[in-house]
Amino acid sequence: MRLYLRSKKIDMMDTINRCYFDADHGRIKLALERLKDLEEELGEDAKISYAEGLLRKDFLGQGVKAYDCFVKALSLDPSHAFAVCNSAEYAPDETEFRKWSEVAAQLSPQDAQSFQDRSEIFDQGIYYGEFLLKIGDDKKPGDSAAYIELGLLTAKLKQKEEVKVRRARAQKLRLLDNEAEHHRNTMVEDFPPDERLALAEAIAEIELAIRLDEYDEELWNLKSAWCCLIGRYAESIVCADRAIELRPEGYCRPHQNKAMSLWRLDNSSEALACIQEALRQAENGNQQEEIPHLKQMIEEMTVPPRQPTLADAQPTLAQAVRAAELTADQEIGLMKGNLQDIEAGFQMRIDVIQPAANDAMPYVPAMAQALAYLSPETCFSMVHKIAKKDTTSYENCMRATLYIAAHTEAVMQHDALRLLVLTIFVPALVPGHEEGVRTLYRQAILEVSAAATGRMAKLDQLMHQELAKIAPTMPRLIADQEPVDQAGKDRAERAILTKLQGTPFVNNSSEFNRVRIQSTPLISDSFKWSGSDGDLLRSNLQGAFPTQKDKAAYQNGKRNLIKMLIPILAPLTLLFIYELYISGAISDMFREVSRVAAENRYVFWPIIGAVVMIISTIRSIGLANIKKQNHPIQGMIGAGVIGALGGLIMAWVLKLIFH
Repeated sequence: MRLYLRSKKIDMMDTINRCYFDADHGRIKLALERLKDLEEELGEDAKISYAEGLLRKDFLGQGVKAYDCFVKALSLDPSHAFAVCNSAEYAPDETEFRKWSEVAAQLSPQDAQSFQDRSEIFDQGIYYGEFLLKIGDDKKPGDSAAYIELGLLTAKLKQKEEVKVRRARAQKLRLLDNEAEHHRNTMVEDFPPDERLALAEAIAEIELAIRLDEYDEELWNLKSAWCCLIGRYAESIVCADRAIELRPEGYCRPHQNKAMSLWRLDNSSEALACIQEALRQAENGNQQEEIPHLKQMIEEMTVPPRQPTLADAQPTLAQAVRAAELTADQEIGLMKGNLQDIEAGFQMRIDVIQPAANDAMPYVPAMAQALAYLSPETCFSMVHKIAKKDTTSYENCMRATLYIAAHTEAVMQHDALRLLVLTIFVPALVPGHEEGVRTLYRQAILEVSAAATGRMAKLDQLMHQELAKIAPTMPRLIADQEPVDQAGKDRAERAILTKLQGTPFVNNSSEFNRVRIQSTPLISDSFKWSGSDGDLLRSNLQGAFPTQKDKAAYQNGKRNLIKMLIPILAPLTLLFIYELYISGAISDMFREVSRVAAENRYVFWPIIGAVVMIISTIRSIGLANIKKQNHPIQGMIGAGVIGALGGLIMAWVLKLIFH
């Protein structure tokens, strides 16, 4: 059931940008599912296919599938210049490259010379496949893996060379997986095997390398390590044994990987024996860098296991909430506007409807629209900002989110469940109050599931699955509770279910002039993803998101500005102090201040303290403006003006005191 119907004109680019934001935060599977959901709703479109191609090459290193996406985009829109450039750039063979480069020269004249230069290289006899393998060495992991995959299609390599190249591609893919894992850990999200798409691609590539050389112990060890990460423990043990068989001594890592897989299978005694053997191998092989980690693993395996408590989980729960706030700040920072604009736009929709306080159903389409436009982390920040102003609206927002989680599917359901999980974790922000998490879960989820019929009755089951995405122990710590009694069912009926009666109004964005919701998008025209009215660039969404390079350039710009000003201001400041010293003004000033302070000590020091506080406050306001990503230069200028104004105020106050 769709509770917000999107349109190509209003929603497509915002959704595509969200997909890239998801992928950039380690959620590549969700990003691809979001694109698929968009295509199912709005139909095939060149922009959707093009975006999928970017995601597949940048985050999964899939050159062949990316090329297919770019060609599909061209079939849907033959004038798509970026798609034709990428079709040429990631062509699987020389014939396809020449075909698309000719079209690219017409649609994108500024790129014609680069493709012409490449054609001349091939005219000189350089093989196309070998050329792609060579340029793949100098690219980012995703691009590199994509080029290598394409190069292997036509490159003429000896067996040993091909093994080396396939291993290199596999390790590039592992770098992508490692980066995604880092983002997931930062956001306090588990990284389940079915979402580790880059790692699955790496394992497939290393298997191709093993087929070419089944006597390479390092290839078997890599597969063992990666199978352990992806939850294929039995296969990991088999691969580790094969690596050990090929290299019985001086190689500790397969023993370590085998130990980890055995430990995951609850075979603690064999796991401990394997990790001790790994330590022996490291010591005998003089592998000093491995020894500290192996000793730590032995120590952890010898400690009797203990079931974690909710108090143990409190830091994790609090970190999840804080990470959500940081993620929201990042998303808002990539858009034109701020949290206040989002909250105002949402509240405008509610004000137009003017719902009764005991009716949460009108909030359902508004929350569905918010979740369609914004990440659950940003929606979390939005509804908790609403809570500070209007408790009733906040409660109705959360009731609407419960309804959305139960009555939608796919990505909308995922986003609603994520928002509920973050809200339930809020009590854990205060150490010692983590039991409030269980209480909130009982009242919002367990009691509602017990009292409801139909799809709302499945909320507890859905939340179990979502909690497990934070950590496998979370369902037991939070959701596993005593059965709900009749009093709890009555409370859920009274507080939640009676306020969600009837069928919600479905907001159709393509008919804003006839709907009951305000006839503008949730995010106004002045508050959109940067570049959302344009198109995606060839290699990434630079038009929609500042890249890490852009951010680094911004930081370097600020540092360079400071470095430029210091040589100018420092001599002027020293000259000013020297002039004061020569004129005797400094000594006269100190004598005057000392005299006034001694004669009026009960008035002087309180006034000085108040002036310092005022100036500190003014300076903080200026620095806050500097931190705004939208207007950094204006903020710096504002801080300087306000600082100068503060200095004049202090001088004026001192003049009043002394004269």
